[in-house]
Amino acid sequence: MSITSFLKTSLTNFQSFLSFEPSSSLAFLTPSSPARSGFLGLLLGSLLTFHLLLPLLLPSLLKWCLYTVSLLTFHVLEYVITALYNGRVLTSTSFLVDHSEAYTVAAVASWTEYWFRTFLFGPTPLTNLNYLGISLVLLGQSLRSLSLITCGSNFNHIIQVEGSNVNKRQRLVREGVYRVFRHPSYTGWFYWSVGTQCILGNPICIVAYTYVSWKFFKERIPFEEKTLEGRFKEYKEYKEKSWVGIPFIR
Repeated sequence: MSITSFLKTSLTNFQSFLSFEPSSSLAFLTPSSPARSGFLGLLLGSLLTFHLLLPLLLPSLLKWCLYTVSLLTFHVLEYVITALYNGRVLTSTSFLVDHSEAYTVAAVASWTEYWFRTFLFGPTPLTNLNYLGISLVLLGQSLRSLSLITCGSNFNHIIQVEGSNVNKRQRLVREGVYRVFRHPSYTGWFYWSVGTQCILGNPICIVAYTYVSWKFFKERIPFEEKTLEGRFKEYKEYKEKSWVGIPFIR
């Protein structure tokens, strides 16, 4: 087996593990199983608490802990906000832990870069870049969370197109953060993702995350807006009065 095949197989197997597949236990059989959500909640909560306390014992790991707390907080809030404001679609997948293979690769790449640099050069104190990262993470997370709360039952992690399981009661949300941003959940995630790499101080991943995230939304947003224009006749007018907030995406 070649290295490429080995890595692809390992990634597929790990992604299946994150999705609880295959599971021989009835308690973990489907995404709607309470056991899945309970297990993931306990795991993420324990890791979050651990990394909040770890800098007290090992101050040199502050950057890593700030990053990890940011990452875990994102996943926990995705589930909690969905539970509070859009419980109709709540499952264990609402944690977004098994988001996609691309997401997993991006995360592992950032961990590898950080620990490789730390191994070579040792831990370093916080710099302006790290403080910028903290600011971007707070801004991005706040914007995304507010967008999910404002959208409520109108939000879905999967683009709703005609012919699929569309929420017929869905309406065009234009209040709150949506008065300014057309896609605040995307805008928030964009700045949050770049901010996580600034916290770690990963020069390669800062560039990679910025480009890949930007390219993803550059393709996704026009597709989604075409869908929305077909469902809501007032969307074109709303589009002219709002903006995306991601550089060079109109």
